[in-house]
Amino acid sequence: MIYLLGHMTCRQTYLLLLFLDLGGALVCRAPSTEPVLMAYFQLKAALVASDGGRAKARAATLLNVLDQLDRRRLSATDQQRLLAIDTAAFSICKSSNVTGQRRFFGDLSLAMIALVRSTRPATVYVQFSSSAFPHGAYWLSGTKQIENPYAEHRQRRQGRVINVIKGVVN
Repeated sequence: MIYLLGHMTCRQTYLLLLFLDLGGALVCRAPSTEPVLMAYFQLKAALVASDGGRAKARAATLLNVLDQLDRRRLSATDQQRLLAIDTAAFSICKSSNVTGQRRFFGDLSLAMIALVRSTRPATVYVQFSSSAFPHGAYWLSGTKQIENPYAEHRQRRQGRVINVIKGVVN
């Protein structure tokens, strides 16, 4: 390996080290899913505020972002995840109460966590609340601070960070 590095250009060395840092698997740069993540965060903020009307609007924004995403270079698995996100966002748009929207957001969050683990658009925190629903619920956050989208105002700080997904530096 050392011999190989000595005969490579600086750029080739960088690419090889990046390749090895990513686990040695060939990585084809997919389109950024960061706009999807940002729209997700806006929807989460509406649910943290228990604002059903704003949650509907943010879910509609998420649907628009999904429509604009070039999916051709995403894996088949990531395309399925986007379909699950699309379905949950559509259900949030059609739901008339925050409790129902939060249930659909749980499904949306599971698909988002899997998508973010795969595409790594940014560093995010996977958070969990055991008091949400019978078996708890997960969500993503851009910060370590807990803002539980499943809880009412007085309980919105309940939860914990269970994982950090590091973003890929472009």
